[in-house]
Amino acid sequence: MTFEERKSILKWYIKFENVAEVQRQWKREFQTQPRTRLTITRLCDKFDTHGTICDVHRGRSGRPRTAASPASSAIVLERFITSPRKSATQCVRETGVSSTSV
Repeated sequence: MTFEERKSILKWYIKFENVAEVQRQWKREFQTQPRTRLTITRLCDKFDTHGTICDVHRGRSGRPRTAASPASSAIVLERFITSPRKSATQCVRETGVSSTSV
């Protein structure tokens, strides 16, 4: 949905406090099939929870980047200083830092 469509849904929901009325207003305004009850409810819940109708990104997905932190780098360095003959595979197991980062 566009920002304007989201804004209209929220405006109508605040005004009428009724999902069915929001759907009727949608039909009048946009002359298309209205959004589902679930879509309207989720948009309003998002506004209540996050204070926005824009997409809320939860950050990057996937495995966290461990080597980027100075703390992780220090831990890996300390492991190799104390045990210089330790293998990279052992260090990966002990620290949880990816093998590429080690």
